[in-house]
Amino acid sequence: MNDKWDKVQNAIFRAFCIREYLETQLTSSEETVSAPEICDWIKEKYPEEDISRQSVNKYLDVIEQYDDEKRNRYSEYSIIKSGLKKKDTKNSKYTYKKVLTTDQLSMLSELVYSSVFLDENTAIDLVLSLAEYDNIDGFNAKAGMNSVIRPFKGENFDAFSNLKLLHQAINQNRFISYYKGAVNEKGQDGYYKKEDNEKWTWNWVDKKNIKRSEEISAEKIPQNEHGKKILVCPYKIVWDNSRCYLIGLNQFNGEGCWQVRTFRIDRMYALKIIEEKECKNTPKNSPFYKEKEDFCFDVEKFMGSIFKMWAAEEKYKKLTFCVRKDKINIMRDRFGGIKLIPIENDEKHFLFETGIQVSNTFFSWLSGFLPDELRIFGPKEVKDEYTEHLKKICNGY
Repeated sequence: MNDKWDKVQNAIFRAFCIREYLETQLTSSEETVSAPEICDWIKEKYPEEDISRQSVNKYLDVIEQYDDEKRNRYSEYSIIKSGLKKKDTKNSKYTYKKVLTTDQLSMLSELVYSSVFLDENTAIDLVLSLAEYDNIDGFNAKAGMNSVIRPFKGENFDAFSNLKLLHQAINQNRFISYYKGAVNEKGQDGYYKKEDNEKWTWNWVDKKNIKRSEEISAEKIPQNEHGKKILVCPYKIVWDNSRCYLIGLNQFNGEGCWQVRTFRIDRMYALKIIEEKECKNTPKNSPFYKEKEDFCFDVEKFMGSIFKMWAAEEKYKKLTFCVRKDKINIMRDRFGGIKLIPIENDEKHFLFETGIQVSNTFFSWLSGFLPDELRIFGPKEVKDEYTEHLKKICNGY
């Protein structure tokens, strides 16, 4: 019985060794692998393991010949995922493509399904494509999943293709242009556009996925709508609360200095790459300027300063907080590695400094703490702005 168990253990260990070689030593699906190469690598890394080239060939042949269902009958072979294909039968050369496990695919599916960025059909098509691309049989994108498919929160069905264009623009170091999404008095999603002749149009996609445009009077235009193309130098794409945002450099309403801002990707319409316009680095006077980073942009500092993806660089302030001892871990979760400053004659509280983009969203977050738990210690103008914000709320009740 012990001899039989020792053989099983040895077989499983050898299978692990072969998997380790395939997953760590091959960098491309174009590479070929043979039994002698694997055997020499195993003997070098595990000198105590006595494995022959014939044994390695046996493993490789079984892995290549049997599909997943049959391979599962062999415990040691099932350890090595599919993806091995014989390229040269005469010389027993193989190619190996790394593939996802069912658990990994399920996790990706959960993330896709939970996104409000995608409509239901796009989400299901994406998961089915993943399963087909990765050669995983028996995976049903619609059945067997416990996730709720989040309802699509808009009608901009170009949002998914916007992602591809934005990645392309970032990689090519090029500006993008787009029109800001809006909702008109009929409840339609689309965008306003001010033509060269100063006339306004409303542009949308109807239920048959046909693009429509109609001229409208200036009186119907929302007060905050300028209808012009928005130019952005794209830096990074970030997901937050199942939504997708672009971080980039922009002039507010096309005027003033260049500043780092955030943009909802599903609210971008008629997005285009401007091939002739090369991207700019973050200005040196920006609080998020950092040398030797892509676009000289300190993305970590920027992300630590914003709340719910609200960002307007001109409101960036260095704040000092007073935090109670039992809330320190919450602050570290939110702001990262904060440096605590002791307060004389107060063992229950500490001070710390951090950069914040001051906004109503930040004030809403702060109001979730009692003054004894967390309060703004300075500067005074931000304290006054916060108290004024609270007064307006109280006066409304």
